[in-house]
Amino acid sequence: EYSKVEKYVKLFTAKKLNGIIIVVDSCDISDEQYEKIISVCNANKIPLLVIESSTNRDFNSHCNAIMIDDYHAIETLTDQLIQNGHREFGLIFDRLDYNRLETVKAVLQKKGIELPEHRIYITDKRNQIAGVEGMNYFLEKKDFPTAFVASYDEICIGALKCAQDFGFKAPEDFSIFSFDNIRISEYVFNGITTIQIPIHKVADIAISTIMNEIVNGIDKSKTITRITSEAVIRNTTGPVPDRKR
Repeated sequence: EYSKVEKYVKLFTAKKLNGIIIVVDSCDISDEQYEKIISVCNANKIPLLVIESSTNRDFNSHCNAIMIDDYHAIETLTDQLIQNGHREFGLIFDRLDYNRLETVKAVLQKKGIELPEHRIYITDKRNQIAGVEGMNYFLEKKDFPTAFVASYDEICIGALKCAQDFGFKAPEDFSIFSFDNIRISEYVFNGITTIQIPIHKVADIAISTIMNEIVNGIDKSKTITRITSEAVIRNTTGPVPDRKR
């Protein structure tokens, strides 16, 4: 929630911290709300850097930022699935993953993939249990998509385990990909297809940028760095199953 972000920014500025880094991936903050946050930091002469999964925000050059661009990696995996015959997609998403959800929907719309509301499962649960509930939702329906996108790898693991319990396997019966490339994703279900953020690169840029302003003073010229995520293709994606050929 934006109110919590604003609360902690005001708390940290009151404590006169040397700098603030905000990582935003799970709530929709408007340009006007960002302006409020930036104004609070500027008034207290505290360097601010924002890390966000977005492709179209510029912060009006008032704030240093790192933009994580998932769009091209999502497009790469979606194109691969479409080329393999998939036209029916289902989404299993944690409600907090607003930005990723909107990006996936935008890519599918661009590709001409219909995405009716009943093929989007959004839950307040987190991690594996969210994936189990989401896959249960789709398995109970007669309309079972051939391809799925999950919020992140833990949800994907839960979805794969639930499907396995009902006798379904990826990629033989459906395809699925997710996000984050956590360590275990390489070793479960013969390797999960996922999207990786170059997190060490993001961290290095964030720290060096904000340390520069802490040491040398706040620079009026701000930088926006765009970093592209990478598709990691493993074994949970493949051709459309025989039932749809």
